[in-house]
Amino acid sequence: MSSTAAPPIAPEPSRQTYINIHSFQVLNAMSYTIALGSPLTLFTRELGASATIIGLIAAFTPALALLQVAVAPYSARVGYRPVVIRGWGGRVVSLILLVAMPFVAPLVSHEVAIAGVVLSMFIFNLLRGFAAGSWLPWTTSLVPRQSRARFLSRDRTLVAIASVLALGVSGAILTGEHTPLGYSAMFGLSFIAGAGSLYFVSRIPATPEPAGAERAGRMAQWRAVLVDRPYMAYALFGIGAQFTTAAANTFVIVFARDNSGLQDGTLILISAAAQLLGALALWRARRGLEALGSKRYLNGTLVWWLLYFGLWLAMALGAAPLLVVTPLLIAMNGAGGALFDLAHTRMLMNLGGDRLGSAHYFAVYQTGANIATSLSPIVWGAALDRMGMAGINRYGVFFFVEMGLLLALLLLLSRVRER
Repeated sequence: MSSTAAPPIAPEPSRQTYINIHSFQVLNAMSYTIALGSPLTLFTRELGASATIIGLIAAFTPALALLQVAVAPYSARVGYRPVVIRGWGGRVVSLILLVAMPFVAPLVSHEVAIAGVVLSMFIFNLLRGFAAGSWLPWTTSLVPRQSRARFLSRDRTLVAIASVLALGVSGAILTGEHTPLGYSAMFGLSFIAGAGSLYFVSRIPATPEPAGAERAGRMAQWRAVLVDRPYMAYALFGIGAQFTTAAANTFVIVFARDNSGLQDGTLILISAAAQLLGALALWRARRGLEALGSKRYLNGTLVWWLLYFGLWLAMALGAAPLLVVTPLLIAMNGAGGALFDLAHTRMLMNLGGDRLGSAHYFAVYQTGANIATSLSPIVWGAALDRMGMAGINRYGVFFFVEMGLLLALLLLLSRVRER
């Protein structure tokens, strides 16, 4: 066990603070759902990008989030609030390049168009990575422990509803003929929502005890975090979960697009339905999480994912009808993913958030998680391309391996003690 003492519980934030946090999260979710989600994946596929390129773009988000390790001492010195505001502001500006790409793509070669999208996403995620590690410690220090389950369930529900709206509009835009104006309007919505989110994040107060007060003598050292067995046991589980789900989130959509016969607009609308089911699941879980604990929800989600990938495997082997099962699986997994995220975030906040130097605790986990999340789509993208050229049932292999990883995660979770 770490000897680091837990800090005093923060007082309950004002109602206006909660409103500002949730408003920021809603608009931010609308922005990144388009810029980092299935709309971007489908646009890059429309340009003819290979699985390797799509995997590379998907890897930018976690890979560049590794910047938070270098930023953690800086954010502890100047405070989490200014780091988030600067990073998110630059990120929003970078979306202008993505808005222009649908009009630029027809005027240049195939390779240049794809390179433009890759560059746009690199800049976007570079700036996101600068600020990402400060958001969770900031909100953890604002929201007291006894309020976190309610706060997280409410927050995740609103985020899911925002994602439904973003995907619903995107799906409506892409239903029918795809035009540069349609794609540009879709990415323009991402830019406008991101710009609006800056208004609210700038009105969230700094931590009750400024992060800069955690000076070298008081701040948790990296080694102290690494020898904290309860925390690291859960961190190892979380890192494995990120590796397992990162590639799946991307390549399930690619598999469905290439094999089910469903149109891009339809797939985005199905993704919107998934977010809606996620919001309903979060609403139902708002009290159960406190009563049952995070670990039970995590176990239940892993069992669901075993069934989920088992059905995808059946479709890859031709044993189940894609056109019927695909929409059901994508939609239902919205609830599974939302519940996992809720329980996982609460567990992480409770294990690492109530400590001085919490930025270091979160940074250690997020470093490992981001390495795993960045490697997963790159490795799988290259492997899927190679297996496809070799005539192997590449998605059958992919879904089978995912099931094996989930069994390993169940074993790891059995060794975690909930605090």
